[in-house]
Amino acid sequence: MEAVARAARELVEKRDQWLNPEGASEAELAKRTLTALYNQRPTWLEHAHRKLDAAVLDAYGWPHDLTDEQILERLLDLNRQRSMIAENCARMVHLMPVRPILMEGGEHAGTKRTR
Repeated sequence: MEAVARAARELVEKRDQWLNPEGASEAELAKRTLTALYNQRPTWLEHAHRKLDAAVLDAYGWPHDLTDEQILERLLDLNRQRSMIAENCARMVHLMPVRPILMEGGEHAGTKRTR
C-alpha cells in the first residue's frame, strides 16, 4: 500500500507543479487547468499514471497485462464478495442470542440499585 501512496503523492506533486509553476502570470495560470493538462497528456504525466497503475495492480496481486474490462470485472467480483460477507455478518448479528450484560454483584447493566 505504501507504493500506491507514494505513486499517488508523486502524481499529485507533479500535477501541482504544472498547474502552479513558479513565476507564472495570472494569464498563464488561467490556461493551466487539469483539463488542459490531460488533453496535452505530456510524457511525465503518462509515466506517473503508469507507475500508479502498476502499484495498484501489485497491491491487488494482479498481473500488469489486464485490460480495462478485466480490471472492472475483477473489481465488481470483489465488490460482490464483500457485499455477501457484509450481508452474512448482518444475518449472524440478528441470529445471535441477546445476553444481558451483568454488572458486579449479578445485576443487569442499566438497572438502578435501590436500597
